[in-house]
Amino acid sequence: MGSSSLFFVAKSSSPSSEKVEMKTKKAMKLSSHSTRSTRRNFGDLSLHREEGKEERDNHDNRLKSSSLWQLHQKHQKWSSTVFVSSWCFVACVLLPMHFSPPSPATASTMTMEEDSNISSMNNGKALFKGAGGCIGCHAAGGNIVEAGKTLSLQDLRKNGANGKEDVAEVISLGKNKMPGYGENCVGKGKCTFAKRLTEKEIDDLSAFVWNVANDESESSWAKALE
Repeated sequence: MGSSSLFFVAKSSSPSSEKVEMKTKKAMKLSSHSTRSTRRNFGDLSLHREEGKEERDNHDNRLKSSSLWQLHQKHQKWSSTVFVSSWCFVACVLLPMHFSPPSPATASTMTMEEDSNISSMNNGKALFKGAGGCIGCHAAGGNIVEAGKTLSLQDLRKNGANGKEDVAEVISLGKNKMPGYGENCVGKGKCTFAKRLTEKEIDDLSAFVWNVANDESESSWAKALE
């Protein structure tokens, strides 16, 4: 009776254990499935995040490329505009100014200056040969009083004359053995006893002397005094 009862109890308790075991397995299976699902969801979420980041990066790169391209286009357009404007300025303003004939007023002024220079040279030549008395000591541009102090450009520069103003000063005030011919010349033995020359006459005479001295052609003084 005792053994039979124990067997019955053991046998009767077996179905409950199986149910518990089945429930446990089912719970474990559900847990495993839930874990796999969670992992899959996390994987999908990570993939989605990576795809979203890549899309944003591509979008940003497109924006940057678009901005750089627009900036490049603007720079090229600006450079072309500046280049064309510069050439237009040269072609429309500078070239006509360079090649256009002088205006009537300018041409008239140039003509007057040329006439004035010719008149000054002619007057200087007449003074050199006549009233100034220069030709007496400086025939053919030489110097019969002091050797080495001729009216050649080389001797004039050597003796301190570097322009017609220096020549005019010597004519007006005198220097060394040459007496002064100017109205402002003072000093005993420094000025000529002949008629004094006006400032205009001295200016014409000095211009004549300096221009002939700068003529490097042979016998320039002989030709100038013909």
